[in-house]
Amino acid sequence: MFWRAAHFETRSRRIGLAWFALTLASLTGVLAAGDQPVQEWISQSPWVAEHRLLIHAITDYGMYPFYLLFLGMLLAGWSGRNRAALTLSLGYLMAQLIGAVLTVRVLKIMTGHARPKAAGANPGADWIGPTLDSAFHSFPSGHAADLFISAIFMALLLPRGWLRGACLGFAATVGLTRIALAEHYPLDVVAGAFIGGTTALAIIHWWVLPRLRRFESEATQPNGCRIARSSAFRRNRPV
Repeated sequence: MFWRAAHFETRSRRIGLAWFALTLASLTGVLAAGDQPVQEWISQSPWVAEHRLLIHAITDYGMYPFYLLFLGMLLAGWSGRNRAALTLSLGYLMAQLIGAVLTVRVLKIMTGHARPKAAGANPGADWIGPTLDSAFHSFPSGHAADLFISAIFMALLLPRGWLRGACLGFAATVGLTRIALAEHYPLDVVAGAFIGGTTALAIIHWWVLPRLRRFESEATQPNGCRIARSSAFRRNRPV
């Protein structure tokens, strides 16, 4: 059965370990080399200058295939009464709203970290505190949070380990484009990846998987039990 909760639980553990290893390795490398030096080395490289249009395309449109996929799953689950597909797509939407929208937006506004391309015009004003000025919304990266949520939920659907790894690799690639375009420092991207991954895995374990297990349990019960329970519910339902 494609939507088995046991399969998703095993995959989510492996995905979580891969995400944690990638995030920890990135954090270690940035701390060792320095946040600003890494940002300057990437953004000022000749390769970035030669492929700026491609980098812009990846950073601007890399999220949309995931949006379309989970929107399609939401509609299919709703119209086809596939409760598992509906639950997974709603979990994805919840993770995006909590992690990539609410948490990231609050941190951006409260910290007021200047983006690399704005830091030069505002010397000495790297962290200015609460502000609505988008030039000071570098920390954390919303793209990284969004993409890692999408990658983890997408990887949950994939049976092959290398495909799941490719999803996380793509999310990391989009994070690199944000550094290359001087929109974020590396630590901003690592923080976004941490927020996105933590949110996605938490919702999968505490919201998605319990519902999938319940659906499977209901499906294996004898029809008589389900009918009796349904009748009892109707009798006890308040008018």
